[in-house]
Amino acid sequence: MSHNTTTEEVLAGLSALDIRRLNYPKWAHQIAGGMLVLIGFFGFVENVLVILTFTKNKRLLSPTNIFILGVAIGDLCMVCLGNPLEFTSAINGAWFAGDAACVLVGFVVYLFGLSQLYLLSAVSVDRYIVITKPLLTHKITTKVACASVTGCFGLALFWAVCPLIGWSSYGLEASGVFCGLNWKHVSVSNTSYVITITIFCFFVPLGIMIFCYYHVFMTVRKRLNITNKRTGY
Repeated sequence: MSHNTTTEEVLAGLSALDIRRLNYPKWAHQIAGGMLVLIGFFGFVENVLVILTFTKNKRLLSPTNIFILGVAIGDLCMVCLGNPLEFTSAINGAWFAGDAACVLVGFVVYLFGLSQLYLLSAVSVDRYIVITKPLLTHKITTKVACASVTGCFGLALFWAVCPLIGWSSYGLEASGVFCGLNWKHVSVSNTSYVITITIFCFFVPLGIMIFCYYHVFMTVRKRLNITNKRTGY
């Protein structure tokens, strides 16, 4: 009876989210941590090889490959700056590095996660122009590609800085081991930010990719049909 009373007293000062975190099994966090270790290892090796390949073979740095290089750099930064504390916390079963580190990791993960979305959108636009508008291909120069990659990182940086200056905030996520945006905080600031980024950081990039790859698919299919008719297949 005394044990039950003590437990109730301990839980009385906790929020429903904190209680959920206490009840979440540590082994589940450790499985996630183990997966993050593997992702981090293979992600590091793969992206380092990609970057070394491009830096040692300058002739491979075509405008299209500059976008791929940008994706590799963003992935490597995510693996090196965001992954270590998160997989360590997951294996530990709880966040251990303090509030400041939590905000920093949330910022880093969010920054490079958004940059990848924008870069993948840029890649889709590049493929759309090259395949469906071949007469405009010459406009995608190395300078244009570099400026586009820089713009993708810059746009991601803008959205990632907003929570640091008061528009939403970073903090511990529901699992208790990872840090990111405080998605569930009910306030005008947080709600308006979540709605805005949902539109401009998810639906807009997704819409661009759907539009571009749909037209790429239709163009390729049309050309294949023409080729088959000419060859009699």
